[in-house]
Amino acid sequence: MLEVTHLPAFSVAGFLYEGQNTEQEIAALWGEYDAQFPHETELKFWGISRPCDGDTFQYLGGYEVTAFTPVPPNFVMWTLAPATYLRKRVHLSEIRDGIEQFFASELATQPYQFHRGPILEQYPATFDEDQFLYLLFTVEPA
Repeated sequence: MLEVTHLPAFSVAGFLYEGQNTEQEIAALWGEYDAQFPHETELKFWGISRPCDGDTFQYLGGYEVTAFTPVPPNFVMWTLAPATYLRKRVHLSEIRDGIEQFFASELATQPYQFHRGPILEQYPATFDEDQFLYLLFTVEPA
């Protein structure tokens, strides 16, 4: 089930990956993050994908920050503009299928069109327990 959500501008800092994720590099990125930094439940964790040239994309995995949040020197920070998203809940093992299903059938049932913006993964505080997260697709009225 899709729900409409509006998010204000916000920033995320974390590890950056660029490629096609053919060898599970994004899972390795999160493993590197977990190994270097203790898990802090009060942080808001995000994964952000945006297309690059050709078949590659960039992925930033990290946590929400403000202008006053200390950011490790090896982290990259992206700031996202305010936007409207269609949001759906998926299991970690079904991220790829959830994205494909959104574009193959779910988007057509909505009064929105994809905006070529980033695709977000929002990790709720319960993620470690149940492995469910939210996919957010940047949209605009059709």
